Amino acid sequence: MKFRMTIAVAVAVLLAGTIAFAQGNGRVVESIGGETWLGVFIPGCVDDNGQAFDVINDYEATWRDMTRYEKNGDIAQIVRTVTFPKDVFTNSVTGKTLVGGPGERNEVRFVYAAGVLVKITSSGPVLRVNVPGYGPVFIETGHAVFDGNHMIISNTGHNDYHGWPPEAVVALCNALK
Repeated sequence: MKFRMTIAVAVAVLLAGTIAFAQGNGRVVESIGGETWLGVFIPGCVDDNGQAFDVINDYEATWRDMTRYEKNGDIAQIVRTVTFPKDVFTNSVTGKTLVGGPGERNEVRFVYAAGVLVKITSSGPVLRVNVPGYGPVFIETGHAVFDGNHMIISNTGHNDYHGWPPEAVVALCNALK
């Protein structure tokens, strides 16, 4: 009985300390948003008859932001969790499609100092498409870090989009012929 009481008191003290710490850092506000995009993803693919086509990407993204404010009202950090419920790649001429996913999700952190954006980090697969005969093509997996001006500081992990391997581009074009 004494042991249980000791554990209960210890848990209560830990919770009180956590709550006090969180209150000292200001409030957290949740918001939800989203966007859609439709545009050329890969220009200038060529089918077996020599006819050119573009790969069009049509996606929807939804996000949940958790914004933490300093006591003085300045934004301290935004943690954004993004999912892609729709991601379709289409041949601009024939209309043939390839669906992206599954598991397209990433997390973006916007870090502020005195209310000014100083760093952005992005982690996780933004886009993924399984190309028949080739396998998965990833766009922005791993971990990228940007400064407050959106200039890249580091980028690690598998990424077929920046400096795409030519075989990934060819595979996606071939899949949509």
